[in-house]
Amino acid sequence: MTPTASSPLDVLDLDIRRTGETTAEIAFTLVPELIYFDGHFPGQPILPGVSQAHLAVLLAERVWGGWPSSATISRLKFRRVLAPGDVVVLELRHYPSTGGLSFVFKLNGSPASQGDVGDLA
Repeated sequence: MTPTASSPLDVLDLDIRRTGETTAEIAFTLVPELIYFDGHFPGQPILPGVSQAHLAVLLAERVWGGWPSSATISRLKFRRVLAPGDVVVLELRHYPSTGGLSFVFKLNGSPASQGDVGDLA
């Protein structure tokens, strides 16, 4: 029997709300146990940008059952640092015709970061 690999999502209490055929909102608290905080940075942990994109992809797979068309990340914008204890709402938009994904992490209703994964056009 092969052991099942754990997912970074396993430590998160996710409130997934599919808001349309191609849109979803997912609310959760960034818990200190989230693996992405390891080593980033001791004494003052933050959620790295590439980890935010990875979380968006993992959550899109959970909502729609598939991955983006490519690992290309574009139009990344970071406005606020995300840290343990932050309550975030992740807005996702899936583009079925191209396999692309757009994401926005929000803190208190304001964008903290956003970007695209895969091809949107």
